[in-house]
Amino acid sequence: MRTTEVAELYRSLQKQITLVLEEADGKAEFTEEHWKKDIGEGFTRVLQNGRII
Repeated sequence: MRTTEVAELYRSLQKQITLVLEEADGKAEFTEEHWKKDIGEGFTRVLQNGRII
């Protein structure tokens, strides 16, 4: 498996997990920030304004 394929799998998993958490809370929403550094790049997601979480 190539590095890009692994990164895409983790990104997909991150999206699935955060969607389930948003649905479970009913109010909370994740904001997303894309970042790039010398070692690579990624996405940070932060949950805000939740009812439960």
